[in-house]
Amino acid sequence: MSNRAYLTVTPWPRVYPSFGDLAFEPAQHTALSSAGCVPLTWLALFSAGDLASHAFPGHPDPFSAPLASTAVATARLRERRDWLAALYADRGPLAAHVDLLLAHLGPMDGAWISIELEEIAALQPDPAVWQRTLGEVLAALARRDPEVREALAELATVMLDERFVTLAEAPTATRREQWNFFRLLGEGWARPAAWD
Repeated sequence: MSNRAYLTVTPWPRVYPSFGDLAFEPAQHTALSSAGCVPLTWLALFSAGDLASHAFPGHPDPFSAPLASTAVATARLRERRDWLAALYADRGPLAAHVDLLLAHLGPMDGAWISIELEEIAALQPDPAVWQRTLGEVLAALARRDPEVREALAELATVMLDERFVTLAEAPTATRREQWNFFRLLGEGWARPAAWD
């Protein structure tokens, strides 16, 4: 089993659009992927009210994930940009990472944005607890609760004892700094990202 999360932008108001009979095209509809975590800036696109579920034939339980209008989610991230930067000001220039994600999403054509994260949940000792934590983190983001700092970083597997490097610094960054860079943004998959 792989262990990746996928940020999708599609015309369909449904979680896990790559599953089932939708005309999903990875090169067109997968914005980014991430190994082993859900990146911090992706999570900041959503609020707890965005969590949605869909039942698929052959699976005993519905699959749940964040789902929002692309326009609403990107506007939300833009509004949270400076607050997020202040939340992690001691680590480095997070606002620049938010700008990179927004620039990457800008040209994509799709009214709905979601995260396929079941592979990440399945890696957890207790996937149900992990999903509950996800909802709590999204709710805390909506409240702009500064207490979310640690839990948000933990979901994204960001190391808060390491700094956040800029795109220009990333090629010569240490292994730990590069780890954080990709845990903030993810990486290209079927379509390249400017920072790959």
